[in-house]
Amino acid sequence: MRRISSKHRVPSGHHNRGVQESVGDDSHGNELLGTRRTNSHQVIRQKACLASFHIPKQDVAEGFVVSKDSLLKIDGVPLGLDFWKVMVDKAIKPNALLERTRQGVTKVGDAVGVYVAWRSSDVFLKD
Repeated sequence: MRRISSKHRVPSGHHNRGVQESVGDDSHGNELLGTRRTNSHQVIRQKACLASFHIPKQDVAEGFVVSKDSLLKIDGVPLGLDFWKVMVDKAIKPNALLERTRQGVTKVGDAVGVYVAWRSSDVFLKD
């Protein structure tokens, strides 16, 4: 099993694909996975299908939307208005490239169990 550095990990007590993880370097959001808040730091955990960023669009992963807060940072880079913070749960096309990469996380398969920025127009929420 690939070891994920602590800054890419989920909070302790949460399991994702068998990896015990601790709070990362984001200033807000990581410690709130699995909760809901309605203020400006909106944190959610809604299932989503994640599409590729290139055309033709294809479903490349499944996961959870964690935050839509445009000021939230991942690896020091704000999400901005066009991206949401997601947790990739399942790679459908593990070799598909990510639009916004992280250190050591360049493909969908690398992103399983990791918070990444995903373009909101490529996120399709499930009921």
